[in-house]
Parts: sequence; C-alpha cells; structure tokens
Amino acid sequence: MKKIYLLALIPVLAAVAFFTWQNLPTKRFAKHVIKARLYVKEKNFTAARSEYESAFKAKGGYTPYASMEVLRLTNRMNAMDKKLPDALKNTRLYVNQNPKDAEGRLILSQLAFQLGDVQTAFNTLDTLLQMDPANINARLLLTAIRARQGRLDLAEEQLRYLSDKYPDSAQALLPLAEVLVQRGQVLEGRKFVNQVLTKHPTDAKAQLILVDSYLKEGKLDSAVALLDRWKATDSVHQLQFQLRKAQIFSRNKQYREAIAALSAYKDPKEANAPAFAERAVYYACLGKYDTAITMYKKLEDLAPGAKVRVKTMLFYLYMKTNNPALALESVKIAQISDPSPALLPPIIAAYLSMGEENRALDVIKTQKDSVKKTLTNFKNELLPDREFIGQWALVTYFALNNQDAMAFEAVKDFYTRWPKVPVTTLLWVGQLSNVGKPAEAAKILATLPKPDLTEQFAMVELLSKSNQADKAQKLAEKLAAEHPNLMGINVFLGDFWVKKDKEKALAFYQKELTVNPNNRVILNNLAWEFGVTQGNLAKAAPYLDKLQTMKNLDPQILDTVGWILALNGKFADGEKNIHIALDLVPDFPSYQYHMAYILTKTGNKPEARKYLEAALASKLSFEERKAAADLLAQQG
Repeated sequence: MKKIYLLALIPVLAAVAFFTWQNLPTKRFAKHVIKARLYVKEKNFTAARSEYESAFKAKGGYTPYASMEVLRLTNRMNAMDKKLPDALKNTRLYVNQNPKDAEGRLILSQLAFQLGDVQTAFNTLDTLLQMDPANINARLLLTAIRARQGRLDLAEEQLRYLSDKYPDSAQALLPLAEVLVQRGQVLEGRKFVNQVLTKHPTDAKAQLILVDSYLKEGKLDSAVALLDRWKATDSVHQLQFQLRKAQIFSRNKQYREAIAALSAYKDPKEANAPAFAERAVYYACLGKYDTAITMYKKLEDLAPGAKVRVKTMLFYLYMKTNNPALALESVKIAQISDPSPALLPPIIAAYLSMGEENRALDVIKTQKDSVKKTLTNFKNELLPDREFIGQWALVTYFALNNQDAMAFEAVKDFYTRWPKVPVTTLLWVGQLSNVGKPAEAAKILATLPKPDLTEQFAMVELLSKSNQADKAQKLAEKLAAEHPNLMGINVFLGDFWVKKDKEKALAFYQKELTVNPNNRVILNNLAWEFGVTQGNLAKAAPYLDKLQTMKNLDPQILDTVGWILALNGKFADGEKNIHIALDLVPDFPSYQYHMAYILTKTGNKPEARKYLEAALASKLSFEERKAAADLLAQQG
C-alpha cells in the first residue's frame, strides 16, 4: 500500500520540483531580464524598467542599480526626459556599489562632464586611469576636460600619448589633429588628418577638421572647394557639409549666401533642426528679426530638447523688436529648465522695459547677497529706454551665437550712441582688447568717471598688455595699498617683479596667500622655489603640507610634491605622486626624468633607462635635459 502511495506521489513531487525549479531566483531573474530586453527593443522603457526591478527583487537585490544593464536603461530614459542629474545620481550609486567597474566610472565621468561638474569628472577619471591606464575613452574624455579648462597644451599631451599607443586609430589621431589646429599648429594637424584620410578617405570627422585647418589659415576658398568635393563623394553627411559652408559664408559676412546654402533643409522635421537654428542667426544678422523669431518658433517643435536655448534666443529677439512682455514670457520658461543666474539680468531688463521697476527690484531682493550688488549695478546702468535695451539684447544675441563680426559692430554702435553708460563702455573695451588693441581699450576705460575695483583691475591688465608696464605697476601697487584684501593683485605684482627682484616677488606671492590661502598656483610656485630651487625643505614645508592636504588634479602640482619628497629621500611617496602626474600627462619629459631619478635611487635602473630615453626623445624643451642625459650615461 505504501508503494502505491509513493508511486502516486512521484508526479506530484515532480510537479513541485519543476515548479520550484522554474521559480528559482536565478530562473525568475532571467525571465524578467529577457522580458525587459524585449520591451527595450519595442522602446517601451517604462515596462522594461519594471521588469528589471522585478528581476532584482527575484534575485534578492536591494536596489535596481546593481547591474550595468539597468544603469544603461535608466540613464537612457533620463537622457530622453532631459533628467541628467537623475542619471548622474543613479550612476554614482552604481559606482559606489561596484567600485572596480570601469564602464560605470567612465559613464559617471561623462555625465559629470556634461553637467559641468569637472571636479567629479576628473576625480573619477583619475581612479579609472589608475585601474586601466590604456583606456582610450577615458583618455579622450580627459582631453575634453582639459580643453574646457583652456589647457589645450595638456589636452595635446594626452592625445599624443594616445596617438603613439594607437598610431593607426582615427579615434586617437583626429582629436589630436583638432587640438593642433585650434592651437595654430595647422600643418601638423593636417598631417594627422591626411594620415586618417589615406586609410579612410570618406571619414566625415577628418574632412571637417581639414576644413577647419583652412579656415584657421583664412583660406576660405580652399575650405569651400574641399566641402564641394566632399559633398560629391558623401551622401550621408549632406547637412553637415552645408552647415559648414554656411558658416564659411557667415565669416565673410555673406549672410544671404549662408541662408541659400541651407535652402534645401526647409522641411519642418527634427533632422533639419540645426539648419533652422543657423538660418535664424543669419536672418538676424541681416536685420530680419521677425523672420528669425519665426524660425525659432518652428525650432521649438522640431527640437524640444533645445528648449532653453531657443527660449533664450527668442527673449533677445523680442527685446530687440520691442516686445518685452513676450520676452519675459520666454525667459521665464527658460529659467524653469535652467535656473542659472545668467538669466536674471534679462528678466530685470524685461521688467524695466515694461516700466515695472518694482518687479525688477523684487527679482534682485530674492537673490543671495553676492548676486544682489551685481544685479543692482546692472539695473542702474540700464536706461528706461527700449531702444537701449534692445541694442544691448542684440549684442548679447550675437555673442551667444559666435557671430564675432556682428557682435563687434553691434557693440561699436552701442558705445557710439551711449558713450557715457558704463555697460557700453565696458563692452567696447572688451571688444577692443579681444582684437588686439589693449592701448586703445585702456584709453576708453579711463573715461569711466568712477571705475569700480573690477574695472581698475582690468585697467592694470590692459596697461600691461599694451607695453605700459610701469603704469600698470603703479596702479597695481595703489590698488594693493587701498584694498589689501583684493584677490589677484599681489599675483600680478609678484609676476611683475619675478625677473627683476625675486625676493620682492616672493613677498607678494606670500601676501596673496593671506588673502587667498588656497591659491594652488602660488602654493605650488612657492613650494618649488623653496623646495627645489633653494633646496630648503623647512621653508617649503608649509606650502608642501598645504598642497598635500588638497585633492590635487593638476599634474604640475603632483610633480612638485613628488619631486620635493624625492629630493629629500622620501622615494615611495614621491613616486606615488609623480606616477599619478604621468598618468595624467604620460609624455611630459620633466616628469619622466623625475620618475627615472627615483627609480635609479631605488635600484630599478632598467626601468629608469626607459623613462630617460623617452624624456630625451621628446620634442618638448625642458630645463633638466642635460641632467637627464647625465643620468642616462650613469645607467651603464
């Protein structure tokens, strides 16, 4: 009888076992993941995310951000919804849980960079490159960060490292070529472009950089001819060709020709959005502001992701066409998406143009104390004259759209019509300085009846640039005496005296630290002077200690700290700092020499030789070249 019962239980037990097997956490996890992937293919991201979350609940996970797959999906959704801060938060959580995941760190760096958080981007990249020094995407992002910081020299160093490591990679060679062209090294940049084009003759990026190289030389005809040949062989990037051709025309003030170059892209569809934006600018350059407004209105529907920029451009055009109410409506919508203080002056100008000064004052009152003074000065400088405000808006519009020639003419007209208003004077001074006329700019700036501290400091710099060093020095000393807490003035004076009287220069640098104790440049310079040039560790110690407590991202500072430590026998700590500096700038010969010195002292002569040979092979000049050659000769 028992056997019969047991036989009867077999199918039941089998069913239970099968059901249990089907519902194992790993099995349920896999089912949900498969469903999620199918939803992603159908672009049903909400359902996909729900399946991913169910998958992790099935597996016992306490957060949906435990997998790269989930991270990619949620970031993709946040990008579509223009919620990059949420994507950054999610990625940071993922990286905290998976600190060794290189892709997660790279994504975190990219998002931080997009959101303007360069510090986070740099810190994350630093860790990533220590884990994986050859990560090409991390290196490329690091160059982008350097370029944004204005350090194209350091960006070039990174890219040269990549081009040496990946000599056949367009991904490495083209960014290097682009930076070289930007730095004016046109022929060398063109060499790398042609190297890529030899293997990839239809590479659109390479063609574009080649066009830029001709523009840099002012060879507009050559740029146009190249675009025409390129257009004939590439049917995919036609819009990009025409956009570039239009920009070439605009540089020559041929705005009608620029508009005609984009005439084939009038259909109101998303793919044509860049052409609509360009045409709007050129219509404004021709004084057809109403047409430009119409173009931007169409662009609102074509490119909803560009809402902030479109609304901002509409604001300036409405102000120019004496429609402050519509301008205010546009700028307020823009401010909802971008609460940047840069939008506050336009709002104040719109209220003033409508005669609503009290509302302008209310805007100022709600700001932080540090912003109130600036906004109050701005309000006081604006005349309750719509024509004045309209011209100011036009100047800003052209500047935001990189129309340098039109901005220059607009500012010149602005200053000519209202020469006694500080805002017009300062704008004109800036334009003159930008076009290499600092002496003329200084004369204009001197006409201000009551220049504030910022304007007087600007005068110091203009006088210095226009070969009036003595006048610049006297004014700087006057400002330093009257305003002892003015940041930067002692730096100027230190730089003025550094080649004439080093002790006096050092005194000014040290005085700057009483005003700004965290000035990294001054701390670094003083540490080097005392710790390396004078070889006095005791005098260098205060500055060295301060630098070591900071999170230094500058390879020059890391090298300074490491070199001073090494010169004083602390080789392990010195090597650690210089190693990070070399991770950031792998081919800098001075850092290579310092590393070779440490390796020699610690008995690793074969590795030291490699660094010395690399340093001496560098085309860059460095003061320690002879010392490096001598050290190489000692390696045996």
